[in-house]
This record gives sequence, C-alpha cells and structure tokens, in this order.
Amino acid sequence: MPNRRISAPSALSAVKNCFFLVGPTASGKSQLAADVALRCDAEIVSADAFQIYRGLTSLTAQPNESLLRQVTHHLVGVLPLTEEMSAARFRELALNAIAEIHARGKRALVGGGNGLYLNSLTHGLAPLPAIDQHLLDALRTLSTQDLSAPRAPVHPLVQALVCRPHTRC
Repeated sequence: MPNRRISAPSALSAVKNCFFLVGPTASGKSQLAADVALRCDAEIVSADAFQIYRGLTSLTAQPNESLLRQVTHHLVGVLPLTEEMSAARFRELALNAIAEIHARGKRALVGGGNGLYLNSLTHGLAPLPAIDQHLLDALRTLSTQDLSAPRAPVHPLVQALVCRPHTRC
C-alpha cells in the first residue's frame, strides 16, 4: 500500500465521488456491495474495523475467495493481527485506495459498519499532538495500582467544578 498523503480538499473531492453502503453487523453488506460493484464497475473499500486484519476471516465475515476474485477489495486482510489500527490510519489508507481506484477510471464503493472509520473518512479528524514515546514507555512500567493512586490533593474549587452527584471523586 503506497504511503502518500492526500490534502483535505482532495480528500473531500475523493469522498464526494464515492458510493457508501453501510449498515449494522451481519446485515449482508459484503454480498450486496459485491453485487453493486459488479454492476457499476466499482471496487470496494472496506470500512470494517476487523476485516482489515489477516487471519480473522470467519470471525469477521470477510469476503470469501470467490467474492474477492469477482470484485477488487481494498483494506481486507492486509494487516497482521499484531499491527495497530486507528481511525486516522484508516482514513489515510482508505483515501489512498480511493485515489488509486479513481485514477484507474473506476468507481469506489465504501462498505462497512464502523461508524468511527466512516466518520473519519467523510468528515476528517481533529489534529492530535504527537505521542510522547518517553512518557508512554514510563506509563507502561507502572502497575494499575500505581496508575490509579492519587498524585496530589485536588483543590476544593476544582473538585466542586469537576465532581457532580453522578460521578465518583
């Protein structure tokens, strides 16, 4: 999978030229998407949070080999189970797949049921700061008890603002 970035205006344009087939789990989206893609000369971009992983074929109802031969699918069985996935990474991979599909003069059909992934694709994501790897490494060395222990007393004014009757403080 190429790793080139797509600008926000290009992303909006790419998504506006896509078809979306979404719905609840086990509602037949994969087969319906394949049928539509065959009729419309389209390629499918999966927006399923688990179908992207290799080795989860039966657990995620990934399209079978026959279906994969009939219609080109993107983002199905492409990552090892050990690799992390996020909405931001999905967005980048999906936009790249859509750009490649459009560059070949074909239609893109995005199918799946992961609302966060679909929303990231259609509306983008707020920029986040980079992860502080040193802090993350330090936190990983702490036990659950260490992480839940109070670090400093909370000022009563702050506690009054933050704590409500329905929360535990």
